[in-house]
Amino acid sequence: MLGLRLSAQDPCPVVSEVKRVDREVGLNAFAWVDWNPAMFVVAKGYASVGNGVFYALQSRRNVARIGIEVFHYTYTEGSRPAASALYPWYDYSEGRSTVFDGYLGYQRLFISGRFRPYAGADIHLRYVVRVGAYEGESDWPPYQYSGPEKSHSTQVALSPVVGLRVRLFDRVFLYWEASCLVGVAWTTDEVRARTFRDNLLLLNPVRALGFSYLF
Repeated sequence: MLGLRLSAQDPCPVVSEVKRVDREVGLNAFAWVDWNPAMFVVAKGYASVGNGVFYALQSRRNVARIGIEVFHYTYTEGSRPAASALYPWYDYSEGRSTVFDGYLGYQRLFISGRFRPYAGADIHLRYVVRVGAYEGESDWPPYQYSGPEKSHSTQVALSPVVGLRVRLFDRVFLYWEASCLVGVAWTTDEVRARTFRDNLLLLNPVRALGFSYLF
């Protein structure tokens, strides 16, 4: 937006540029997250509803945002063998996960029409709690095992994102976003009383599907 200022003392006009800064709040209504590509056969992500909120500042096509999310889902890893299996060794676990996720990031809108694709990146700080049970059977020497599973993990990750905003009304948007988390996790196994460090690589095909309001 251009403004023109004239004064009696200064006959030359001064052209100044005023940048509009919009504010945005959003609700993440649905997510399908934490797909581990190393376990794509048995862990293809988990669905969660009503996940979090964000607040953003937008200047033209540049967006800075901060948000917090909480994911609740039931996890399963591995599989149980069929009753008729000739070799019944297996490893299986199931339980409940709660993920607390805070993030700070930047987006760049490619166009400013009704359909607004964008890309960006976030820095995430996550805290994950898992409570469940595991069971299995070894092949040699053959024996069965089972027990409780309880752990908590602190994770730091960088997340590239891509997404699409669709303007439904004047200032109301529907948005979809996908991302990939790459980082480090420090996990404490409370049952076995040990802590270990691991690399983190998770795909989020639907990191967020929700609604936002621009004001």
